[in-house]
Amino acid sequence: MFSKLSRLRLPVLLCVLMALPPAPAHAQSSPQWSNQQRPNSQRPNPPRPSSQPRRQSDRQRQLEQQRRMDLARQRERERMRAAEQRRRAMEAQRRRQMQQRHWMTGQHLPRSYWDSRYYVPDWRARHLPPPTMGYQWVQIDNQFMLMQLGTGLISRVLLM
Repeated sequence: MFSKLSRLRLPVLLCVLMALPPAPAHAQSSPQWSNQQRPNSQRPNPPRPSSQPRRQSDRQRQLEQQRRMDLARQRERERMRAAEQRRRAMEAQRRRQMQQRHWMTGQHLPRSYWDSRYYVPDWRARHLPPPTMGYQWVQIDNQFMLMQLGTGLISRVLLM
């Protein structure tokens, strides 16, 4: 039945098969393989490190995040402080310009000068003519101006 060639091949094939260890049914549950003999693809995953180092790295991450947030807050505070200083400097400069300003008839006074603290209630004592209805005398530095109450329009300027 077997030819001469197949009689020679069969023993060789059996020898080769007998030399190999049997393949495990399931690589994870095979007790025949030790970690050293097991091929790389079948080795189990290395054990995970304990949770302590992970907590430490989480803590380090939290500290780093907190440090970044603190730096951002500090930069924001510095930016706000610088903006406030610029605003105050500009306001002071505007005040100085307003104080040094020479007002003329036809100009409008800013609303900040419409306040009653600039009104001149004793216009007779200052030898000023009486204000007409809807007008008020206003004093800024050494200048007296007759201002229209609704619009802030200057109708007269007197220097004293």
